Amino acid sequence: MRKKPKPTVSFDAIKEALVAQFGGVVKKERLSQSGGSKTVQNAKRMGVFFAKQAGYKGPEIAPQFGYASEKTVFTALKKINNDLQRDLSVIGPVQRVAETLGLDLENE
Repeated sequence: MRKKPKPTVSFDAIKEALVAQFGGVVKKERLSQSGGSKTVQNAKRMGVFFAKQAGYKGPEIAPQFGYASEKTVFTALKKINNDLQRDLSVIGPVQRVAETLGLDLENE
């Protein structure tokens, strides 16, 4: 049985990078709660994206970003991936947070 590699970035580091990216408009504690403003929801989807990139699995990610289940994490991941294909206002912030976290999005 293959051992699962450890995630490369902590949930705390992801949340702190998101708070910094959103200039304090998004509070760290709001990222773990359900719902939120459109900005908070966007930040939470980015958090899911980075958690997945870092090596976490859906059941680990859900409670960290206020989602009820792995299914809602999958939905959030699908939305952020679509946004990254179509919405230029999402690409820059995602790239900046990735750089802060030391995640290489080019090889994903």
